[in-house]
Amino acid sequence: MSSLTDEQIWSSFLKDDSEAFTLLIKRHSRLLLSYGRKFTRDQEVVKDCVQDLFTELWMYRKRLSNVTSVRSYLLISLRRKILSSSKSLLHTTLGDPNGTEYDFLITFSIQEQLVETETERQRLVQLNHMINILPERQKEVLYLKFYQNLSNQEIAELLDIQYQSVSNLLQRALIYLRNHWKEEFTLSILAYLLS
Repeated sequence: MSSLTDEQIWSSFLKDDSEAFTLLIKRHSRLLLSYGRKFTRDQEVVKDCVQDLFTELWMYRKRLSNVTSVRSYLLISLRRKILSSSKSLLHTTLGDPNGTEYDFLITFSIQEQLVETETERQRLVQLNHMINILPERQKEVLYLKFYQNLSNQEIAELLDIQYQSVSNLLQRALIYLRNHWKEEFTLSILAYLLS
């Protein structure tokens, strides 16, 4: 069963296949926990939300339908769950779940990138610094696009914004990075970092 696509597993899960449900949990728990930690430093809140998400999926599986991207569906569901839980959890670091401003707790790290020369490393350090000072929404879109490999449409659904807004956020972030590059900005370095 492990060679099946997420969508095939989802379809089996909808037919009460507990093995498929277990496989969904194994495949996506780490991703969901990692994504949830971008919204709050409270690990227990994240774990509870992921657990609640999977519990509700199993409980309401008869009401669910097939989805085009299981990964996107789960990310969207978790994001909504975490943001809605912030209303009752005063000790989290979340902002207003109904507003457009909230904390997205990610620090882009050069340790995740293979750096071949000291010059490239210095440029990557500078680029990381510039990415980390972007507005939270732009950072989140960059993270979803280049670290989670989501399409612009999937990001739009996840963030509950228009497709064009995703394109605009990406464009603004990349323009900012280009305009604030202290040395000559090379597209090859950006492509290398974001690939």
